[in-house]
Amino acid sequence: MSTISRRIPQSAKTRHQAITDAKTKMDAVLLLDPADDTLRAATQGELTTKAGPINTAFTARSLAKFELTGAVADKNAKRATLYPLVAGFVDIFKVRVRTGASTAAERALLNLDTTTGNLPPVRKDAELLTVAQNLVTGEQARITAGRPACTEITLAELSTATTAYAAALTLVNNRKQAYDTAQETFVNLCLQADDLILSIWDQVESKYNSENKESQRANAKLWGVVYTLVGPASTVTITVQDMVDDSPVEGMPVRGEEGDVEGLTNALGVVILKDKFIGLETFTTDSPEWQPASITQQLDEEGTYSIVIKVTKV
Repeated sequence: MSTISRRIPQSAKTRHQAITDAKTKMDAVLLLDPADDTLRAATQGELTTKAGPINTAFTARSLAKFELTGAVADKNAKRATLYPLVAGFVDIFKVRVRTGASTAAERALLNLDTTTGNLPPVRKDAELLTVAQNLVTGEQARITAGRPACTEITLAELSTATTAYAAALTLVNNRKQAYDTAQETFVNLCLQADDLILSIWDQVESKYNSENKESQRANAKLWGVVYTLVGPASTVTITVQDMVDDSPVEGMPVRGEEGDVEGLTNALGVVILKDKFIGLETFTTDSPEWQPASITQQLDEEGTYSIVIKVTKV
């Protein structure tokens, strides 16, 4: 049976929101009435002490996410420049072998299949970089050995694009580490606020305990208390796929906004969430390397649902 109940924060996002809402309301109330006793003096002091570092960590996390998103966009632009050069160079060399301008044995210098000369897998960033670096090294070796250089796509062009791409990948990795560190700091500070949030909500509800339930909830919401319709949990299986080729996306954070449940996709791009929210739920993805995506689903008590979310790289 569904009931209206407090939704205790389960994620860093909702913990941060709870602290922010309570601090904003407390400051506004105390400005008008310094003697207001909705929150005990000790609670007021603890809220003031913890809100500052949490907000600072949130700002640092947001900045790190912004910088990572920018680095990923730059990396993708560098990839868009390098990939046609790599693919084109391999195709041109196949023609050279077929026409006798180069020998099949020279493919080994480029680390290509000596029989087919086909382009190796380059879907992953590391794969493309390795293939590009092998082509640069191999072309240098060919030229040193006195073999005719490729003129359609020159060694200089390929080398410049490869170096730029390598630098862009390094920057992404550095930005990713900075974001992970900022995220960890933010989450840890939010987790330390659990007891404070519950204490604030208890004190606020106690303040309006003489009012009817609807009025009590309305006043408590002004302090950040969240109420929602909940019931026996539904099981929601979510698969996140790349919009381009339907391949699974591993490690994607997915959350149910109303139920405040979240998890990470596995190697198959799947995450299973237990959501107690009853009603129209919104499931969202959140990663600096992918454009945000969401899908809504009506949840009933103890329902079982399978959802696919398609995402696009930044």
